[in-house]
This record gives sequence, structure tokens and C-alpha cells, in this order.
Amino acid sequence: MAVGGLSLAHDRRPGRPLCSLPRPYSVKGGAGGQAQFIERPVPEPKVGDAISDAVAYALAHLDDPGLDVGRLAAAAHMSRRTFDRRFRQATGVSPLRWLVTQRVLRAQHLLESTDLGVDAVARRSGFGDGVAMRPHFRRLVGVPPQAYRDAFRAA
Repeated sequence: MAVGGLSLAHDRRPGRPLCSLPRPYSVKGGAGGQAQFIERPVPEPKVGDAISDAVAYALAHLDDPGLDVGRLAAAAHMSRRTFDRRFRQATGVSPLRWLVTQRVLRAQHLLESTDLGVDAVARRSGFGDGVAMRPHFRRLVGVPPQAYRDAFRAA
């Protein structure tokens, strides 16, 4: 199943991440100058589960800068407080942190696979513009977006 450009596995065993995205965690190459990769779990949407439905909704609307935790709570038909609590239980992180991380992952993908400028990447990732994206990108990835693109292409 593909949701928001992500290919999702169909392993329904309890307690297991059901899909993941390989993403570089470091743009500083190893001894051979190769980019390093780790798996980052992304919960798989399950039909009928409110949190999974909200995750699927978020991934489908990630490019919308108006998408916030309030809209995710509404998509899950929950109050903001209940949604926050249940989302943390299901994923281990706050909904806002998860949303920002997903947007940065989308930005990484676009920087790797397109020639779009940083502002266009930011808009397609839901940040609105490059100024809004850069601090989140730098905090999570460790380098600014353009440096990430340059290092990824050099690897």
C-alpha cells in the first residue's frame, strides 16, 4: 500500500514497526565518502484506527502549511488533548514533533530526487518557505538543506 508516496508493508504482528523509510542520518561520508543510512520507522495506517487514520491524512496532506495538530485531532475525531495523549502512546513522540519530522523527511526526499530550489522544496514539504524549513532541517539532519543536497549528490 502506498500512502503519501511511502510504500507500506503489510506485517500486522503486534509491537513491530510496519514500515520504514531509509534516510541518510549523516551527510559526512564514511571512509569511502559514502552517505550513511538508517531505517526510520513510520507507523502503517490501519483501517478503522483513529491515530492511523490521522497519520494517513497527514501523509496525504503533508504539503499543506495549514496542516497542524489541531487538524490531525479533528481528522481523528478527538479533542486535541486526547489526540496528543493517544498519539504519544502509539508513536512515542508528540504529534508536532512527528509532523515536523515527516516534513523534514519529505524535504530530504525532494532534495535528493529533484532540482527544485530550497523554497520550492519547503513549500512542497508544508513549511511555507525556506526560512521556516531551515532551522527544523538543520536541527534534525545536522546541516542546512543546500549543504545536504550538495553532499548527497557528491556521495
